[in-house]
Amino acid sequence: MKKKGLPPQTPLWQIFIIVLLFMIFIEAAQAFRVRGMYMEKQRLLVMHTLQRFADEEGWFLSDLSPTRIDKRQMEFMHETHHRGYDESVCYKSRYSETSPAIRCHAF
Repeated sequence: MKKKGLPPQTPLWQIFIIVLLFMIFIEAAQAFRVRGMYMEKQRLLVMHTLQRFADEEGWFLSDLSPTRIDKRQMEFMHETHHRGYDESVCYKSRYSETSPAIRCHAF
């Protein structure tokens, strides 16, 4: 005899699998945005560009984090770590020695 009025229960392992797949999808999207960091030539360009801006502006490298890496340019966030509110500013730059860091719209 079937009980009426009770909704069927979803097993916990199905909920776990759904949450796990969602987290994998989110992480894969983030990794795709910075995939250039894992290619040797691109990684050297990114490291050199970040080091150049850190030296020019007097920033710490730990205050810079790349957010988007393309073949020609990169976006990175600068966040100075102080007590209280830390302002984050987004910058775009090409990989050339003379390319300035231009502010972009932060997300």
